[in-house]
Amino acid sequence: MTLSGFCGTIRAMKVVVILAVLGLLAPPAAAVQPAAADQPLAPQATDRVAEAYEQFLRAHMFEEDENVEAAIAAYKRAMTLDPGAADIPADLAELYMREDRAAEAVATAEQSLKIDAGNREAHRVLGTVYASLATGTPDSSRGSNRGSRRENLTRAIQHLERTIEPPVVSVDANVRAILARLYVAAADYDKAIPMLSDLVKQEPGWGDGPTLLVEAYSAAGRGAEAIAFLEEAAADNPQLFASLADFYGRERRWSDSAAAYQRALQRSPRSFDLRVRMASSLLNAGNRADVVKAREALREALEMRGTEERALYLMSQAERRLGEGEAAEAT
Repeated sequence: MTLSGFCGTIRAMKVVVILAVLGLLAPPAAAVQPAAADQPLAPQATDRVAEAYEQFLRAHMFEEDENVEAAIAAYKRAMTLDPGAADIPADLAELYMREDRAAEAVATAEQSLKIDAGNREAHRVLGTVYASLATGTPDSSRGSNRGSRRENLTRAIQHLERTIEPPVVSVDANVRAILARLYVAAADYDKAIPMLSDLVKQEPGWGDGPTLLVEAYSAAGRGAEAIAFLEEAAADNPQLFASLADFYGRERRWSDSAAAYQRALQRSPRSFDLRVRMASSLLNAGNRADVVKAREALREALEMRGTEERALYLMSQAERRLGEGEAAEAT
């Protein structure tokens, strides 16, 4: 995954504000007349700060215009004029990150943290970059290995946790989503589950959220909580019925499992796999009526894939249990 896949977009409407502020910063012609000879004006530190701020605003304006190199140059001028401002290198680091320039993003964000160790934007950039390195496809040409990925995972978590430390008014849902994924990857389910639970409630449009939460519940051995969540969520998100059926099966609740697979099939009526899994649950339920239903489901499945071994085996079992030995042998 590229770095740009982890980070957000530039805030809209900023250019209007920037232009307005730049207009205020530009002094009228009368104000820039040379001072009297007997009143020389030495450069003041405040002048450099004001000029740095102007360059900072211009950098944002260039970003809005997608003039990346001009924006970088303006940020660097602002950093030179006001080397004590941590927000300037932090914003430049974010730009580097959006441009997938990871090494420059890391170096510039670290420069910001040398000025202000608590700069949240710099920590967010570093956390996002390290998250990309930890979860992306290994690159053997760069010597990626399990150890370095684990180190990047640890660094990513440490930096992103700094962005959500109190006091903070609100935390970007994207940051919490990345952090929750990292907790799951690190097998830190005690942190992952509460964060994912909140995100799923607050961001119902986040399609990966329920799946990640169920994965965390499963890995943590908290199947009962997974079932409780899925029973509530599946009504509004029918794609979760298959997961609910699977968890019922783990608890040997075969009738409930078969019923949940039936609900899943209503959403995906051409699914071969769901039919076979439902048939398996029906056979495990044990009574004759369920075995008959299993046979019908398997007949439909075999019309889709007539040579699939598991479906053929289950069909043979169903026919034997229904006393159709000859048919079972033929199957």
